[in-house]
Amino acid sequence: MSKGPEKSKTGARVFVILFDLFVAIWVWLILLGVVLASAGTVCLGGWLLVAGFGAVGTVQFFKAAAILGLIALFFMIIFMAVITIFILKLFVKATGGYLSMHKSMWNEGFTDLEGRA
Repeated sequence: MSKGPEKSKTGARVFVILFDLFVAIWVWLILLGVVLASAGTVCLGGWLLVAGFGAVGTVQFFKAAAILGLIALFFMIIFMAVITIFILKLFVKATGGYLSMHKSMWNEGFTDLEGRA
């Protein structure tokens, strides 16, 4: 029993190339920038925390306010570190899913894409 002529995959391959060229690469670079900016925020906060605790001894007025501000900065750094880890995990999972979807489109064409979401 023959299945008939095989469908052309040219349309799917052109779509993958053009979509990657005009949309996906730029979106991926923007998301990578978000991940790096989030990690940079955590590093900058750490440096500010160290510098702030070094400068607390020189502050005569508002010493309690400076210490409370540094404690708030410490908890903000912890929060941003946790958010950065979640963003990084989501970025890696989304990149893997995106690549597997495009690999299946490249190999199989536009058929059988309903169950891949």
